[in-house]
Amino acid sequence: MRRALSLLVIGLLGPVAHADPTADRVFTAPTAWLPPSNAVVGTGVVDLRALADKRLESTLIVGYGLGGLAAVDVGTDTDVRGCTDCAGTVPPAPIYLGRASFRLGARQDAWFRGMPAVVFGVQTTFGSSGPFRDARVSEAYVVASRELGPVRMHGGVALIDAGFADVTLGRKARPLAGLEWTPSQYPKTTLMGDVAWMPRLESDATDRVALEWVAGWGVRYQAFARAAIELAVRHRQDEGLGDSTVMVRMTGMWELEPAPRAVIRLR
Repeated sequence: MRRALSLLVIGLLGPVAHADPTADRVFTAPTAWLPPSNAVVGTGVVDLRALADKRLESTLIVGYGLGGLAAVDVGTDTDVRGCTDCAGTVPPAPIYLGRASFRLGARQDAWFRGMPAVVFGVQTTFGSSGPFRDARVSEAYVVASRELGPVRMHGGVALIDAGFADVTLGRKARPLAGLEWTPSQYPKTTLMGDVAWMPRLESDATDRVALEWVAGWGVRYQAFARAAIELAVRHRQDEGLGDSTVMVRMTGMWELEPAPRAVIRLR
């Protein structure tokens, strides 16, 4: 019993011996980091401004690492927004969308020294809420990430399509970028910033889908080797600073034990 408890504590709080970090996004922009093989990663986000207004805007994503070369995840988020009175004073409202994604890539230094981590990812949505019950968003992206001492850099391009009813955006390519800095004197604290693009659904006098940039900045505290908490602000293209999203994100990882192999002995 004592040995089992010791192994559990070491598994939860001990150091992770992996070459790459595992966060699949800075805030909005994806990274090229992949989770370890046979690892479950859970992410939850809560919008503090929405809670202050007695509304719930949240994200819950669960992912799984496949052999250290790929990952799948499924969940729901409110990143996409929509409006039915886009010229009025009411800002676009978040749309709850189910989402599923698949990522395939290679870790940094996998093929040659100095190589960045590279990932190709695809993501699609299912289900929706509010007046946009037939909303749909799909995205494919290629992103490269590299850890250079205390700095982690991310850059790539995303191909985005979205629509609702008979309205479609059509495939649009947009850049994405992210930066993380962990000061040497504070190894558990990381300052982060990113920029990416999200669709905005508009259904009023003229139905259309627009793309808007989303910029985020904030701080991550690595509470444990396998758990982190972040406080961030996300600002959108046509929002005033007073309408920015203030969010708390928590991420945890649990590495599953591999299934025991059956051994057949011939006598």
